Amino acid sequence: MGRGDGSRAMSRVDLHPATWLLECVLPDRDRDAVLGDLIEEYGLRLQSQPRAAASQWVWAQVLSSMPRLVWSALITGKWYYALGIAIAVFIAIGALETAINVLLVARLPFSPMICMFLGIAVGLASLTFGGYLAAWLRPAAAIFFAAGQGLMGIALMITRSDAYPLWGQLVLLVLCTAASLAGGVLRIRGKRRARRPAP
Repeated sequence: MGRGDGSRAMSRVDLHPATWLLECVLPDRDRDAVLGDLIEEYGLRLQSQPRAAASQWVWAQVLSSMPRLVWSALITGKWYYALGIAIAVFIAIGALETAINVLLVARLPFSPMICMFLGIAVGLASLTFGGYLAAWLRPAAAIFFAAGQGLMGIALMITRSDAYPLWGQLVLLVLCTAASLAGGVLRIRGKRRARRPAP
């Protein structure tokens, strides 16, 4: 394996969250070319800049491109499939989480505090699975799923502000949104591994 191959492999790992976001919104016909160019440019920048500067450049490219790419997806009408899938997964995961909490967690002979933490763990695992399922069905659905989870969390913070202290609500909002995104990242990462040719 040559030096260029190693830096390309390293840059794929470094860029995983950024490339995942692009994979979710890029049209299939452009995905490989755009991601390949981004990874190649990142590898070149790593040779002349510190890793932090090269990463900052990549994130600037990705974040400045996202509004145009999302708008393009909205105009072409392909977004409603992803949104529909995200809503269906959101409902299914909500039902699954409720069933597990009612049938299992609430019946365990533990203190209410332990049951609360178990319920949070079940919720985070359910959201990770939901993000994975959404990305499996359609990559862009994982972003809609995570965004929906974030919006639901904000709505609950506004309507049920007395349930937890504000810091606890913010932590849960971040954890739940991150768990939703993590599931999508796991799916995309597994899909990439499956596409790699055997050595």
